[in-house]
Amino acid sequence: MNRFSVLCMVSALLSAVAAVPLAAEGAGGVEFTRSMGFPGASDATLEMNAVGGFGYGVLGDGSVIGGFGMGSHSRDHSMGYGGTMQGWQHRWGPLVALATTKIGFGGMSGPEGSGFSLLGGAELQMGLLVLPWFNVGVKAGAMGTVTFPMESTFLVAWSPTVGIRFSWGAF
Repeated sequence: MNRFSVLCMVSALLSAVAAVPLAAEGAGGVEFTRSMGFPGASDATLEMNAVGGFGYGVLGDGSVIGGFGMGSHSRDHSMGYGGTMQGWQHRWGPLVALATTKIGFGGMSGPEGSGFSLLGGAELQMGLLVLPWFNVGVKAGAMGTVTFPMESTFLVAWSPTVGIRFSWGAF
């Protein structure tokens, strides 16, 4: 793992830790995401697999604040990001709904070169409490990146996403 990846992961963990004193509930876990290419929608398609970790706290009104770290790869590109996540969570018996937005920074490397990258995304998740402290959820959303400088130009990409999330915590 290079220094930049370590910096991204540390940033995500510190963001999650900052939310702990404010929260009565919260969770952390791992997520696996598949971005599907959407030709013609942006400068490039984000057809890739990503794996990441996250942690968040839930305030009394259902507001979510936390952090994430994510690494992804495709046939031609590798990326790493860390950042904050915010949103809303609600529970109906064993069902847990989670709506989040993510804002992060990181880097991308590929045939065009490498550069600094910004990430933004929104996701909806519906999960099932398998145990009182363990949630398995499926998610769908969209993710976009702006990367610069890639040989003195910037690259804009976005795509729809689907995935699965495994969470441990107090729901």
